[in-house]
Amino acid sequence: MVRGVALSMAEKREIKKLKEENHLSPAEIALAVHRPYETVRKLCLREDMLTEPKKRGRKAKLNLRDRRRIKYQVRKTRKISVRNLTTVTSLDCSPSTTLRTMKAMNMRKKRINYAEEYLTKEPEDLQPIIFSDEKKFRFNGPDGWAYYWIQLGDEKDEVIYSKDYGKFKGVMVHATISKEGLLTVLLYNGVFPEPQLFHDDLRSILHDSSQNGHSGQITPNINDSSTFLSQFIQFN
Repeated sequence: MVRGVALSMAEKREIKKLKEENHLSPAEIALAVHRPYETVRKLCLREDMLTEPKKRGRKAKLNLRDRRRIKYQVRKTRKISVRNLTTVTSLDCSPSTTLRTMKAMNMRKKRINYAEEYLTKEPEDLQPIIFSDEKKFRFNGPDGWAYYWIQLGDEKDEVIYSKDYGKFKGVMVHATISKEGLLTVLLYNGVFPEPQLFHDDLRSILHDSSQNGHSGQITPNINDSSTFLSQFIQFN
């Protein structure tokens, strides 16, 4: 399908002048302004030629209600795949559309806005901020620790495939960083601990980090799951 050509306001004024003052036909105007005939013809049919459309292009595949259903289902079932999510929510769209909607959720925008806010601050304003994050590495392979997987959907080679990649051969790396540099690095090897134990360890790490050049005054930034936020909301 051929898409229309966007016209600038100056081009619209020129087309309007050629139509109303010079009384040219759409075909003659298209030759004069070097624009497609169909674009000029549709513009000439409009009563107010100088108005800007609210949105160009076709109608969105998902409305606000559909996007809310996706958001609710993701919160309810954290480990659901994009293809299964489209089926469970009974949406008339492709998995790519569902994935694109998930990438545009407000929870991601809030994290980006939070980071951008502190990119423009002076160094002295960053003194009480400690950033923390964690990454789960899953190591498997014939030579021990030479391989790790980051895309679970990729095809895995039979040579390095191991069913025991989710429990006993993983390493969780948790790190804290601030204006003073890298403060702490915590490694969890083997079975992941109970959630409450992990929360307690994080609380202890943040407390120790605050004593390293921060005089105990910190603002933790837990940018992962919402369960962490409930644990540290009273910390500072």
